[in-house]
Amino acid sequence: MEATIKGKQDFLSGLLFIAIALAFIVNGRGLPLGTAVNMGPGYIPLGAALILAVLGTVCLVRGLVHAGAGVEPVSWRPFLLVPLAVVAFGISLDWLGLVAAIFLAVFVGRAAIPRAPLLPTLALAVGLSALSVALFYYGFKLPVSVWPRFL
Repeated sequence: MEATIKGKQDFLSGLLFIAIALAFIVNGRGLPLGTAVNMGPGYIPLGAALILAVLGTVCLVRGLVHAGAGVEPVSWRPFLLVPLAVVAFGISLDWLGLVAAIFLAVFVGRAAIPRAPLLPTLALAVGLSALSVALFYYGFKLPVSVWPRFL
């Protein structure tokens, strides 16, 4: 009996989920599991990896049984710019301060979406900055500068 792939997107997603789960299982095999009452450092990663493997198997089987969407070409722009936004935030936080680092991250992330509107992006940056300052600077009293050091 020959298996045919009817839903390529589900099938490939299932393979990816299973591969990620196996990577977590292999990398965490040296961590002690403990028990449900006294969990060790490997308990949650193994449990999450097993759940991901089960979900991956469900997706894979679904791709074999049900017809689904085809695989669309990958847009590399978001894959590059979203992590770059996180890196830009991390690098600029100490020097530019929390508010400017958030603005930088939001606008670098905005570049991942072609023709993203400016006003909602600006509103997002202002809102995230206000909430972050309120939560982390005033609420948790973290030792982070709000404004750039050179001001």
